[in-house]
Amino acid sequence: MSTCSPLPTPHPGSSRSSAVADERDRLAALRRLRLVDTPAEERFDRIVRIAETLFGVPMAEINLIDEDRQYTKSAFPAANAGKNTPRGDSFCTVTVADDRTLHVPDATADPRFAQNPLVTGGPGIRFYAGHPLSANGQRVGSLCLVDDEPRTLTGPEQQMLADLATWVERELERDSEMAYAADVQARLLPRTVPTLDDYEVAGTCVTAREVGGDFYGWHAEDDRLDVVLVDVMGKGVGPGLLAAGLRAALRATASGAGPARGFNLAAALVEDDFAENGSFATAFAAQVDLPTGAVSFVDAGHSLGLVVQADGACRRLPSTCLPLGVLPGYEWVAAATSVAPGETLVVVSDGILDHFATTAEAVSHVAALVSAAPTARAALEEITAAAARSDATGQDDLTVVAVRRLR
Repeated sequence: MSTCSPLPTPHPGSSRSSAVADERDRLAALRRLRLVDTPAEERFDRIVRIAETLFGVPMAEINLIDEDRQYTKSAFPAANAGKNTPRGDSFCTVTVADDRTLHVPDATADPRFAQNPLVTGGPGIRFYAGHPLSANGQRVGSLCLVDDEPRTLTGPEQQMLADLATWVERELERDSEMAYAADVQARLLPRTVPTLDDYEVAGTCVTAREVGGDFYGWHAEDDRLDVVLVDVMGKGVGPGLLAAGLRAALRATASGAGPARGFNLAAALVEDDFAENGSFATAFAAQVDLPTGAVSFVDAGHSLGLVVQADGACRRLPSTCLPLGVLPGYEWVAAATSVAPGETLVVVSDGILDHFATTAEAVSHVAALVSAAPTARAALEEITAAAARSDATGQDDLTVVAVRRLR
């Protein structure tokens, strides 16, 4: 005869623990979108305008439910975009608790909302209909309609609202994919900095969009340090993919034979990719002999490599080679310079040029910040912070690498 053990009795706190875990997952999904506290965008504004016209309501909104507040990402009227509503007063926080449309024909007759301050006071909500918005496997917000008069949505009208919500979700899915791509790209950048007795190394990359075409890298072995900075033409996913391929090729071909040999081998591997996409990349690849400070470098059309002295004077390194992708079968050759104690080798991408009228002004600005900073890392922080304060439009990715010789 078989026997069966009784089912375990649920722990009194298990339901609460599960709810806490579910909310944690929901908030994590919202965070990955990186949309809370961002300005209104036309791609979302278009949808709420269509909703307002289609249903003839005075208010339509796309709301995101954060930990303790509702953030209005997009709204009609547009003046409501960007507002925060306490989560306890939010109709949409009830909407995200289910996967169906929340339909409230008259809020004063609904015990869930009759005493809500948004009903008893301004804006005097009577009618509400909201459809949940899902992203990253979680319900993160709502597309909603609001009126100060009671009304009822028919079944077909509720389906139209759901269809519009699906349109919003497609936009949220794009944001989720881009955020994931940005995280992957960020993890491809160096995670550690070489520990060198007589040198300090630092690097940073600030993308104009979620994914960019800039990258940098370094590798220390024996008595040499290899550094590289690459800027693929354009912004966004396409340049980012080409940059990832070039990065892999450069890592596979790196050797102690000098930057020219490795760069030529890597360029040959990705030449067809750049040709097929009509793209090109500027690059700066250098190999530093650590005991002597001698530097062998390839400047592939980059033209923004500098050696900055402690007093702010700088030498701008020559660029005599073409960018990658311009001429099939091209051979890059190395040039030479050196870094003396107290000097800093700095390479910056052309995103810096967006903030200045001339290249000479940009170079002077970078040199001044590098010479004044106590460390290479502090110099990079100053450069990117100054760029962030700029009111320049159409900004490009900004990447900077610095190698400071201490002794």
